[in-house]
Amino acid sequence: GLKQFDIQNNILNSSSFVFSYIFFSSLVIIFFILFNLNQENKRDSIGEKLAYFNVICSSFLFVFLLLFFSKINLQDITNLITNTFIKLFDKSDVYNQTDIEILVERIIKILPSINFYIILITFFFNFFLANLIINKLSFNLLYKFNFQNFLIPKWYLYFFIFTLLASFILDSNSKIFFNNVCILSSFIYFFSGFLYTLDFIKKYEINTFLKILIIFLFFLFLGYVLILLFFFIGFYRNIRLLFLQKN
Repeated sequence: GLKQFDIQNNILNSSSFVFSYIFFSSLVIIFFILFNLNQENKRDSIGEKLAYFNVICSSFLFVFLLLFFSKINLQDITNLITNTFIKLFDKSDVYNQTDIEILVERIIKILPSINFYIILITFFFNFFLANLIINKLSFNLLYKFNFQNFLIPKWYLYFFIFTLLASFILDSNSKIFFNNVCILSSFIYFFSGFLYTLDFIKKYEINTFLKILIIFLFFLFLGYVLILLFFFIGFYRNIRLLFLQKN
């Protein structure tokens, strides 16, 4: 019953903590290894390296889903959260039990990719913030990253489309895996759209700190809407660049 669920949950939480520690450590190491490869080749697109980085992160997610998330009884968690929400909206006619249960079930199934997505956003936010502070303090940068040559390779587009189609076509068990991988693999397009928007804002004479504050406030109030907007900007821009490169 509930006691068995708690014991299982504690074991999975401790295992997940170890996995998270390994993931965070590997994330930093892999990032710097990838970005220090072929530094002498100036034509080498940073988008290519980020594509490999995103695939490696998606592989970590897939392992997490396979080893930990698949062992969890999702129905028990769904019932627990649904009952909590029902108590909160007990006197409200806006939501009924079926609507809440469907919503909770859908969110839980993609929760791992959302968590990984937030980890990557936090990682790059800290990266840009650290670079800004180092520049302001006039310290010497050991590693210089140039995001100008940002073209996501064609093979990654095929990889993303494959995960997207698989998430629609495959059965319910496999769908959970590919839904999560598809969401996380879209991060690179979101990041591309974010960089493009940042370059667009740079055209205006605004203080750098104020620019970051504006973007942070947009994230705070628009949330997932802004993430989707950046994704579509990045996806459209890279598709357009790939076709221009071909022609």
